[in-house]
Amino acid sequence: MVCTVTAMEPARVLEWTVGDVNFEVARWRFDLEPAGAQGSRLRFSAEMGPAPSGFAPAIERMPEREEDIVAGRLGQSAANMQRTVDGIKELAENTRDDVAHEG
Repeated sequence: MVCTVTAMEPARVLEWTVGDVNFEVARWRFDLEPAGAQGSRLRFSAEMGPAPSGFAPAIERMPEREEDIVAGRLGQSAANMQRTVDGIKELAENTRDDVAHEG
């Protein structure tokens, strides 16, 4: 799937769209802001649509299960997003510890 960076501010924002930027399948975004003396707050968000996504064929085959299909996909997305944020946090904390030990 083609992705296009649609917003970028170094050390602050990274946003990309999936599919056509004028009729996107999804928009994903990281926002980073200072939090405390040496910390940062990372927000990872996603917006689906308006273009149909990869699970649209399943909904077309089973329209009576649309609510379950969408809920399942949103649950998968939330779990994957949390794993991504946890991984970023681990990398950032380990890098910060490495720098502190070197200095």
